[in-house]
Formats: sequence, structure tokens, C-alpha cells
Amino acid sequence: ARLITEETVRATTDSALASSITTLDAEVDGNLARLIAEETARADGDGALASSISGVSADFNGRFAQGLVKFEAVAAPTGVDARFSVLLRAGTNQSFKVSGFYVELYTEGGVQKSRMAVQADQFLVTSGNSHHYPLVFENGELKLAVANIGTVNAGLLQSLNGKMKIDLNNGTIEIFS
Repeated sequence: ARLITEETVRATTDSALASSITTLDAEVDGNLARLIAEETARADGDGALASSISGVSADFNGRFAQGLVKFEAVAAPTGVDARFSVLLRAGTNQSFKVSGFYVELYTEGGVQKSRMAVQADQFLVTSGNSHHYPLVFENGELKLAVANIGTVNAGLLQSLNGKMKIDLNNGTIEIFS
């Protein structure tokens, strides 16, 4: 078992940095559990940055799991203004899988915008019932269990079995037997 704490404070006439890193490790026979907390505050003539990172990891007989949560705020002329990230990774020494998401505010062309990205094999929106998924995205396809849509702007509607096609752009309906 081990606890490591590193603290840094540095200031010059045109920059300042304060950081703290804490690592907690527990290990027996090569099986390792680790917690990491890193906090940084930095300012200079080009901008200011504050970030907080919490990480966890566990390794057992070649299998591992890791998690990372990161908050970051930046005041600078360009780039990301604020970001919240959650990342997961697990696998073996031979291969691993990654999943996560981030929510961010960023400035592009002088205009502040927002976005959210998700990396997952399957993205679900649930109604709280574990057997009903109203929205599922997987294998490059969006699936809706039920849709109540006011207006649809589309070019082609086609049945899954290929027996009916409605071409909205050309005003044709085709039915195949």
C-alpha cells in the first residue's frame, strides 16, 4: 500500500501554476487498485486553465478496468471553454474497449457553441422500464420504438422488407408483391 502526494506552486512575473497530485495504491501479488486525483490551476498572459481529474483503475491477472472523470475550464482566445468528460476503458493485456462521453462549451469564429459526444457500441434512452427502450442507436442505425412526429422532412420512405416505397421528392408510391 502506498500514498503519494505531490504539490507544486510556481509563480513568475507573467505566469502562475498551482497543482496537486495524489495517488493511492494497494497491491498484492501483482493485483493493483489505484486512485488518482490531479488538480491544476494555471494562468499566464495567454489565458487561464483550471482542471480537476479523478481516476480509478484495477488490474487483476491481466484484466483491467479504468475510469476517468475530468472537469476543465479555460479562458483563452480560442478552443474549448469548458468540458466535462467521463471515460471508461476495460479489457485484457491483448485488447480493450473504450466508452465515454463529454459535454463542452467551445468558441468557433467568435461564437460560443455547445456540444455533447458519446462513444459507445449502443446508446439507449430508457423510460425507466428495463424491458422498453424507446430510442436505441447501435451498428450505425437509430431505432425508435414509438415516434410521435409533427413534421417529417425526408426524401424517401421505404419498408424494411422492400415491398413499399414512397418517393416524396418525385411524388411516387410503389408497392411490390
